[in-house]
Amino acid sequence: MVRIKLYTSKLYPIKILERLNRFVVKAELDGEIVLCHNTNTGRLHDYLVAGKMGLAIPIEGSRLRYRVVGILDGDGYSLIDTYSQALVFEKLIDMGIIPWIKDCIIISRHPKILNSKLDYLLRCGDKELYVEVKSAVLRNGEAASYPDCPTERGRRHIRDIMNLFEMGNNVMLIFLAALPNVKCFTPYREGDEVVYELVFKAYELGVPIKSLAFYLLEDGSVDVYNLDLPLCK
Repeated sequence: MVRIKLYTSKLYPIKILERLNRFVVKAELDGEIVLCHNTNTGRLHDYLVAGKMGLAIPIEGSRLRYRVVGILDGDGYSLIDTYSQALVFEKLIDMGIIPWIKDCIIISRHPKILNSKLDYLLRCGDKELYVEVKSAVLRNGEAASYPDCPTERGRRHIRDIMNLFEMGNNVMLIFLAALPNVKCFTPYREGDEVVYELVFKAYELGVPIKSLAFYLLEDGSVDVYNLDLPLCK
């Protein structure tokens, strides 16, 4: 278990009232109705529903004064905020403790390649590594899953990762299982059957597919409890 401090600002307890649209959530905070920004474009049927308890951080906005970052899920909070998930990943790279990219550094964010902007270009020794990171916050039994809805963008990214690999580039597909108490990762067929098939095609092709598991705490820390979460059998 590795614990890292993610936020320096205070996290505020909220009660979810309604998801108004893709990016806006209505919530109750200290008896006041507030509108919160949501960065995760998945459907999040298990999380952004009336009555769920969560955590939000203050942001500078005239209409949206907070951003939803976590939703209570058993012993901790699922970190649904994609900005925050990326920060966790970057902090772990800087710490050099992810065993399968231990000696890598970030040299570029959102490199444009083929039909996509991927998430990262890393340098690992004398080699470059293209990395695409996906948010896996769908609980599927004891597994974390992605995606929870059809995603053309996700399909394009995975296809481009596969194409880059076949062109001789070093690539990696990483799923961030940002929720407590999961034992493995699996793509979710009911969310997007094309993505489901593409992940397994990439695996059979030899594309490295990895996953990290972590969750949020009330004090703004994150517990990283599996640095090499396996694929489900």
